[in-house]
Amino acid sequence: MLQCLGTPTSIHSCTRASHKRRILQPRMNRYLIGWLTQPRALTPNKRRALELAALEEQNEAAPLTAVKQHQKDHAEIHKQQKEDFRPDEVDWLATGLCFIFPAIGGLLFGYDIGASSNVLVSLTDPQLSGTDWYQLFTFQNGLVVSMSLLGALLGSLIALASGNKLGRRTELIMAALLYGIGAGGMGASGSLNPLLACRVLYGLGIGFAMHAAPAYIAETSPPSVRGLLISLKEAIIVGGILAGYYAGYLFINEVGGWRSMYGVAAPLAVLLGVGMVRYSLSASFHCVGRFVSQPLPRHGDVAEAYTVRQHTFLCCLMQGV
Repeated sequence: MLQCLGTPTSIHSCTRASHKRRILQPRMNRYLIGWLTQPRALTPNKRRALELAALEEQNEAAPLTAVKQHQKDHAEIHKQQKEDFRPDEVDWLATGLCFIFPAIGGLLFGYDIGASSNVLVSLTDPQLSGTDWYQLFTFQNGLVVSMSLLGALLGSLIALASGNKLGRRTELIMAALLYGIGAGGMGASGSLNPLLACRVLYGLGIGFAMHAAPAYIAETSPPSVRGLLISLKEAIIVGGILAGYYAGYLFINEVGGWRSMYGVAAPLAVLLGVGMVRYSLSASFHCVGRFVSQPLPRHGDVAEAYTVRQHTFLCCLMQGV
């Protein structure tokens, strides 16, 4: 500006230049801002980098979307199952067959209790015993009655240690086998020692049956009648006691009637074994064969578990698996 103070011409030139700058500077600023802000075409490298970043974000979000969709579908399935499930409706065919065979194990337990007193009367009678070893001491009489209880104690301890590995169904099959061998052996015993040994075998069957039967019934029965069936199994034990007394009434006046009292239990043991092998399902190890291969779900509501159990049982029953 000091250089423009020398001559009038120079002053006029500086004034005109300043005026041009004041006019052109805003235009230049607008052009510069527009140039800086206008979109430009991306280079191939930048475009590829942006595409890879977007693809990674999409892959990270995909599992979360799949999980949410799975949870939604699972919730809808359970909602539909709860709507379709009616706890008051019981399939008595499947439920009854799952109950009746384990209940026979309790019936045989009660039968032994009821028959033992009449067995002693028949066994120690000189005219009705049919043996030459009918003269038993008081201690021997106690052994005849109590050896089955000793076997039941041993059987319960064995079942307690290995029951979960064997499964309820296997335990009941073993109980049926021990019942059958014990009952048949007692009916055919020719002396006291084989009779006592067979009493122990019969007692082992009691131990296995009393350990497995309540759990089997509870695991295979619907919730609405579960308590009823477990209580009914206890009532069947009492019915077995009554049946034992009735068998004593029938055979007490026969020679060797004690053999018949014990031997009557053998056909029931066979029925228990055939029923558990042929028709009933295990509550822990389910029917897996050509027609059905569907274990119970480990997690889920009661409706789902009961529906699968009953469906599996009916399929196995119809196909004879």
